Amino acid sequence: MIAALMSCQLMDKTTNSYAAVMGLRTDLKMSSQEYSWVGSSFYLGYLVFEYPAGLALQKLPLSKTLSVAVIIWGIGLGTLLGAAIAYGLKVHRDGEHSFASWRLFYIITGVITIFLGVVSMLHIPDLPVKAWFLNEEDKRCCVERARHNQQGFGNHRLKLPQLREAALDPITYLIFIYAMTYAIPNGGLNNFGTILLNSDFGFSTTDSILMNMPGGAIDVVIPPLVAIINHKFLKDKRLISMILVNLLCVVGTCLLIFTGPRGSRLAGYYIIYTSTTCMAGIASIVSSNVAGHSKKVVVSTVFLIGYCAGNMIGPQTFVEAQAPDYVGAKTAMLVCYCVGAAAMGAMYVIYYRRNRKWGKPAAETGDLAFADLTDKQNPDFRYEL
Repeated sequence: MIAALMSCQLMDKTTNSYAAVMGLRTDLKMSSQEYSWVGSSFYLGYLVFEYPAGLALQKLPLSKTLSVAVIIWGIGLGTLLGAAIAYGLKVHRDGEHSFASWRLFYIITGVITIFLGVVSMLHIPDLPVKAWFLNEEDKRCCVERARHNQQGFGNHRLKLPQLREAALDPITYLIFIYAMTYAIPNGGLNNFGTILLNSDFGFSTTDSILMNMPGGAIDVVIPPLVAIINHKFLKDKRLISMILVNLLCVVGTCLLIFTGPRGSRLAGYYIIYTSTTCMAGIASIVSSNVAGHSKKVVVSTVFLIGYCAGNMIGPQTFVEAQAPDYVGAKTAMLVCYCVGAAAMGAMYVIYYRRNRKWGKPAAETGDLAFADLTDKQNPDFRYEL
């Protein structure tokens, strides 16, 4: 269910890029700058809603809040699935119906989203102990797992000391920096990727839509592959594998900017899709290395603020005067991936020093595990690198 929701989220975020080459900009008589603001304005709404969303997550049942958000997100609106739908509509509907294919594309993706929102409301539990698909023994194991990771199930009371700790922890700001440096290229390519394939690479409209499908396949294959490599060869040091992937994105961007043949530039374009791995990894860092419910809500909100701020900036880097190669946008992507790798390197150093300073944890106690302590307050907490 989580995989389906994430696929839908990715699909919804790339609809503009497909719709743009399917006739949206022409039918609505949009300039390039106006289209850039279409991409940025979505994340302006995202930014404004961060505070009420954080409050809702603090006060309301998690799965129900998620489900309602997904349903709302689907009203009016996986890369791989989105590209396939867009291609089918472009090939089989244009010229045959007065209702434009790009409009129908938004309707189809919206209906899929609403359906998944309803299913998630019925299926996803708020807490492991409420999971209808687990028996009593399974629920007991879930509780023990929560005890082991020293995070418990959270506390819905807002705690000011935890807010202060989040504000003073350098990790909070490094997470913000990484989220923004990931999202600037992400926001640009989500809205201009298909346009770039069409105008810069020289593919036809329908081929440009199809050429995004390998990127979706990379999103499916590379993250689990990196996870396996990380487990087998790097002793589960996630940040090391994420830094390496981010440096691979630096290589991909260099191919995109500095090489001439279409094949090498296209290889660079596809390599950039591996950055999804790092975004997923940072989300898991927030989940496992930030303890204390109020602190986690703050850090998660800062993470998402960085994400939406970067996605607002990304489309603005594609300046009409620099079309069709958009060298300024590509340069911004290169800088972002370098800064992102540095931010993750700094996070690794901080976590390593804290673990080394604190030594081995004492025998675990149930009281501490479920006391809603932060990672710094709990003497038994150790960071996962």
